[in-house]
Amino acid sequence: MAARRRRRDTDPKKVVGYVRVSTDEQALGPEAQKTALEAWCKAHEAVLISVCEDIGISGAAPLEKRPGLNQALDTLTLEGAGVLLVAKRDRLARDG
Repeated sequence: MAARRRRRDTDPKKVVGYVRVSTDEQALGPEAQKTALEAWCKAHEAVLISVCEDIGISGAAPLEKRPGLNQALDTLTLEGAGVLLVAKRDRLARDG
């Protein structure tokens, strides 16, 4: 029988932000997304410990072509953060 991994404790007040834009002409550009992340953290008394970015990358791109998202996921684990935060759901991924 395989051993079960013990789940690492995470802190729901530690937040890793993720910002993605595929073009320069998007209404919700990187700065607007960062502002939205900071506002959410302030409203929820959370700490934004890191913001990772993928600029010029489509939300339909596979995970291996999204270094910012990979960095965000790694930071969640390394820092024990409990939240991966995006300004809008479509910043994380596109529907198929």
